[in-house]
Amino acid sequence: ARGLDPSEARGLDPSAFLPRAGGGPVPRDEEALLSALLAPSPLQVSCLSARLTALRALGCYHAAGDFKAMLQHLARLGDASVTVDVLRTGTLRRVPLDLEGALLLLPTLTQLLASSHEEHAEASLDALSLVLSSFGSVVAAARSAATGGVGVDLSGEARARRCHECYDHFDAIRPRLRELAAGDGATQRRAVDLLQGIGLVMGMA
Repeated sequence: ARGLDPSEARGLDPSAFLPRAGGGPVPRDEEALLSALLAPSPLQVSCLSARLTALRALGCYHAAGDFKAMLQHLARLGDASVTVDVLRTGTLRRVPLDLEGALLLLPTLTQLLASSHEEHAEASLDALSLVLSSFGSVVAAARSAATGGVGVDLSGEARARRCHECYDHFDAIRPRLRELAAGDGATQRRAVDLLQGIGLVMGMA
């Protein structure tokens, strides 16, 4: 007696999985399924709409030249995708970023650096490198002056405090940078370079 084919035992018709001869039209039920799969979900539409609204609000601050308000709003949003969108535009290279603005940005970059998404970590590493190149030597000089025993410059106290805070932020991210430097992928080389830069510019061992 002929053995039972496995497909028959399961009630499957193998021919149903083969291309139709002549490339006939797709049945309506399959068209409906494809449309449902390709159509954006309500959740996706909602997320994209919120993201666009956030970017428009940030754009208004940028257009008005209120860059600190823009960075404060970005921090309040706490949306990693929006932060990456902003960083990718190269905004940081075009705005007059000062030490106060850098301190507004650093906590956001630290959170982004901890992300498991490589593109988020990449964006953070690039921005952190920019902050380091812009303010690293200023921060190092302020710390040297504070430990030099030459007295207190009252007019520069606020700036000195910001420099110390900036130093602490870079010190705090070094464990995460070591993790990335020990890995692979696009973030590995960037993390190594940033670690070396922190050590050279800020004197961290």
